[in-house]
Formats: sequence, C-alpha cells, structure tokens
Amino acid sequence: LFVLAAPDFSSPTARAFALLDSARKSAPPPPGGGGVGAGGKSGAAFFGKNDFLEVFLSAGSERERAAYTAILDSLRAQGAKAAGLSGSGCACFGVFFDASAGEAAAAALGARWPFVRCARFFPSYPAYPPNKPERKAE
Repeated sequence: LFVLAAPDFSSPTARAFALLDSARKSAPPPPGGGGVGAGGKSGAAFFGKNDFLEVFLSAGSERERAAYTAILDSLRAQGAKAAGLSGSGCACFGVFFDASAGEAAAAALGARWPFVRCARFFPSYPAYPPNKPERKAE
C-alpha cells in the first residue's frame, strides 16, 4: 500500500529545478547519495533517490524542511518500508507491505496534513499480449 501525504503548500516545478541547479553548481552530488529508505537504511532498492528531497532539506525554506521532515518521519515511525518525496514535490509517499499499517498511518497523517490518500499496488499481470502462446521447451 502506498500512503501519499502532502503539506499545505505547493512546490512549483521551476523553483524546484532552480534550487537543484544551484545546489549542483555549488557542490556535486555525493556518490550513491541519500535514499528513500526507512530507519536510516537506503531505499534505493525500492525507488532510487530523489535529488529534490536533499535540496529541499538543505536549501529549501524552513517551512518545507519542517513539513517534509515531519511527514517522512511520521511515515517511517508508522512502519513504512520506504519513504520519500514524489517528483519535485510536494507529495511524500510511504510504502507499506501491511495494508492495515498503511491505513493506520494515513489516519494519523490525516489528522495533521490536508492531503492524505492510500493507493494500492496493482497485482502482477502477464506480459502483453495476454493470450500469447507460451513457447514449448525443445
């Protein structure tokens, strides 16, 4: 289950890229960088890393830093296996393998943040086209 949560402000894409460009000019990103994992563990195995999150946490406004930190910390504390920022903001996400834990996290986050939603994983489907005959072993 994905839990999506957004603070009460937007994240204009042009501003996000301007912050990212400025950060990259002043210091190249570290090899491997951060991740989206829970509990201090890298979540790169799930989704890779989001350069925008690092920029918002280091060069964003105090409001952005406080909101993103609070949302991500709450998702992790509620049991998210990975947590991160979606795109250039402002929505954050948490990945929960236990749907009831994800729903409880959404309820807790919903008490504080204006936008909180749950989204379910899609089950696996066979490759397209669905009725393609299987190859016979030779």
